[in-house]
Amino acid sequence: VELTLPRLSEVASGLESYTTSTTSVSASTGASDEGRKAATEQLAAVLLSEDGNYVQSLLLKEAAGTLDATVRERLATATAPLRRLPRLPTPPAPLAPLARPL
Repeated sequence: VELTLPRLSEVASGLESYTTSTTSVSASTGASDEGRKAATEQLAAVLLSEDGNYVQSLLLKEAAGTLDATVRERLATATAPLRRLPRLPTPPAPLAPLARPL
């Protein structure tokens, strides 16, 4: 996903509203959760928006990369003992076609 000027403006606007809504959270002593609720609602609105946005595509790309790396690492770990097995002998030439995978 390419970062264009409209997308950059959208991200900056979102960060500005997020910063504004969380200012009361950092200033709060815990007596009021209004700022935290507003920030949570805005973050959920950005993440769950039906219209695609830069944050969604970035999170999706990072999640896919993380999932890919995790699956590859788990498969490598699970198949490591198989790599230590001795190789099977090559079948005689007349039987070679039967030994090939489909």
